[in-house]
Amino acid sequence: MGKLNGMKEYPVTIDTGYPCCLLITDTVVADSALEIYPIKSIAKEDIGGLCHVARIDIADMSITDPPCEYLLGHYEKKVLGQTIRKEKQILFGLAFLQKFAYVLIDNVAGEIEFCAKGDFTPNPDTSWSKYPMFIEKDHRRRERLMVDVPIEGKVTNLKFDTGATAGLLIREKVWNQLSENLTVLRKHNSFMVTLGGKVPCREITVEKLQVGDSLVKSAIIFVESDKTSFLEETPMLGMGYFKNMAIVLDFQQRLLWVKNPKAH
Repeated sequence: MGKLNGMKEYPVTIDTGYPCCLLITDTVVADSALEIYPIKSIAKEDIGGLCHVARIDIADMSITDPPCEYLLGHYEKKVLGQTIRKEKQILFGLAFLQKFAYVLIDNVAGEIEFCAKGDFTPNPDTSWSKYPMFIEKDHRRRERLMVDVPIEGKVTNLKFDTGATAGLLIREKVWNQLSENLTVLRKHNSFMVTLGGKVPCREITVEKLQVGDSLVKSAIIFVESDKTSFLEETPMLGMGYFKNMAIVLDFQQRLLWVKNPKAH
């Protein structure tokens, strides 16, 4: 949770899939009466423009005057015409996270650590795996976080999106190659929810999937049709396979650290 401008608290998402610094929903803009500067040229990407945030406080960390965009769309859920939930959240994007030496996300303890200086050094009593991590620009010249992680023993170049709840999102042609050695338990038509809307795909559950040094049982894989264009050609790895683990985004050493399940 983060306190905005010393007033109200909102959920904060650590989202490496968002390339810029901070992003907030328009419901937060309205709720906190923030000043905005609409920019029509980027409205096609569901970004309304810029907004002024004086400060965000998380525990003993304060972020002052961060560059911040706001999202259009009014994320509201209604039942029988009555609003039952309004999505109010703040996203910390890749440009912001890169300012730290490393960011530790412990999904077991429910804690996060932002380290401004120094290398991440694992406790010798625990077991960690590490994978190459780097930043590249996509076809729109926007930065994205990439990792090289073995999937079923084959090193795979993946976009790593900590804001995505999926484990693995791939295209049909990648699935056709990967599925040869997998046991499918069930599959059905589904969709993934993204900032830009819903992406139609097939939700396939396999008996087990080797992701790096971790064996994920009943692993869910989202398979996007080759006729859609959300993924382009790069598979995406989300937080779905790490929900019971701790990970470290080590920007100093350009490494993704994953705490091995047996260490918990």
